[in-house]
Amino acid sequence: MSPAARTGITALGVVVLAIAAFLLLDLAPSGDEPQDAPRDAPPAATRSPAPRERSASRFALRVVVLRDDWCTAFAGATLRAFRFDPRRMELPKNPVFLRAGDDGVAVFEDAPDGPWLIVAPGAEPGDPAPATARATTSRDAESPLVTVAAVAPAIEVRFDVLARFAPRDGFSTRLVLVREDDFSRREYPFPRVVEPGSNQVVLRVPAGRYEVTTRPLGDLVVRDDERLVNLAESSGPQTLHLDENQGRITVVLEGLPDDELPARVVPSAVDRVLDDRPTDVWWGPFRWHARTMVVSTLRGTHRLAVHGRTRTYLSRDAARLDGEKLVVQLVPAVRLLVDVGTWQSARDSGATIDVTAGDERFTRMLVPVFGPERPDLPAPVLGGELVVPAGANLTIECVRADGSAAWTRTVAADTDPLRVRVEAMDAARN
Repeated sequence: MSPAARTGITALGVVVLAIAAFLLLDLAPSGDEPQDAPRDAPPAATRSPAPRERSASRFALRVVVLRDDWCTAFAGATLRAFRFDPRRMELPKNPVFLRAGDDGVAVFEDAPDGPWLIVAPGAEPGDPAPATARATTSRDAESPLVTVAAVAPAIEVRFDVLARFAPRDGFSTRLVLVREDDFSRREYPFPRVVEPGSNQVVLRVPAGRYEVTTRPLGDLVVRDDERLVNLAESSGPQTLHLDENQGRITVVLEGLPDDELPARVVPSAVDRVLDDRPTDVWWGPFRWHARTMVVSTLRGTHRLAVHGRTRTYLSRDAARLDGEKLVVQLVPAVRLLVDVGTWQSARDSGATIDVTAGDERFTRMLVPVFGPERPDLPAPVLGGELVVPAGANLTIECVRADGSAAWTRTVAADTDPLRVRVEAMDAARN
């Protein structure tokens, strides 16, 4: 073959290769175009052991589903996922049904981009967390992982509230049911504030034993024989009598700087082991705008935790709050948050933390915590909250309801808030 012929064949081969490469590039999917199934295809609703490759414009949404104890994986649970517009008020419709696998995790493969509302078994779209959770899928972010907890079956109970007080400006009290028999201390607020006279309210709550209390504390008083109610399917209407607390006490907060006002004051009864919840405010929901206030009396002996604008304080001594005047000496304090990441409902319910700070000792019950009261938590924990003196070396010992020791931690109360995280209830003692 002549040199000219060989040159022609070589040139022809180069042209053919160039054309083939162009066709391959044109047929290959670009990173900006959707692949996989259409958006309205049914999602996979079973457990996915390993994430599969996703297209650039679709996403996988993972949901951890717990039972109503907030700690046990709900294998096989069915839940709903709604596309919704957070700017609109109406509840979403047309859900996608998902099913959790053996590990209690539901995987929504190829979830279209955008905001989603996840609704747990037994819950409705308007329920608060952890019955619902929100997540946004986006090609520019990691796969979202959210946690929801099932809602226990509820019964319908009618309350006849007889409130004896004159209408007043600036006062608003709401009744709250607090679960007593399962150590959860979950709160079920009445839907509206108490009005003078006769009020009928229908609540849907799980059957069980409840404490009836008020928010805020002090202004209206529930009668002693009506403070505990047992609610069952067969329960008839429940009658509650509310009387205005006529007692008044002048309280002076010594040691509270002016720049820490307004402040929230939370009384903690010394004979109870409940956590210092910020909802248990005294003379709220308005904050104290002065160090000296005339407020409703409270029965029993208390210590006061004062949450200022930037710092926390604790009354140096416990005192009765049913006299005419009380001067409270405040000392700097820190808000202690103890979280246990993994626990067993049957074994660990009713556990307490005993906190030693110098010569003082504090005891608080651990309760399941999640949702609006702790928006910083990605999943439920067994938590306790209390206020302790600042600067002290703290020894925290967790004790189960049967008296057995679970774990111990030693920390310095040098930051506010002070967070102590224990990964599991059976963690080793340090």
